[in-house]
Amino acid sequence: IKNGDRGAYMALDLKFHDEIVSATDNAVLADVIRMLHQRAGRIWNLQLWTNADLRVTQLEHEEIFAALKSGDADAASAAAMERRTNAAAMQRARDCKASP
Repeated sequence: IKNGDRGAYMALDLKFHDEIVSATDNAVLADVIRMLHQRAGRIWNLQLWTNADLRVTQLEHEEIFAALKSGDADAASAAAMERRTNAAAMQRARDCKASP
């Protein structure tokens, strides 16, 4: 994230997810992803996600994109599952820090 520009990062993140979802041609999934992204945006704006967290997310997205671009569905699925697992772990770590 250059200069801490979370707004630009969020816009790119939304575009990344929108592109993947649009390939599925699934309107319900698109609605769910947009809702989740709006909720995530609130967290990012509260600065609960560090720049390091966002950098990890970027790298994971790049891995997913590379797998999709190469047509390797198994690698794309594995990378997406790893991303989801890592995101959940980051959230749990934040929750533990916030709890007294």
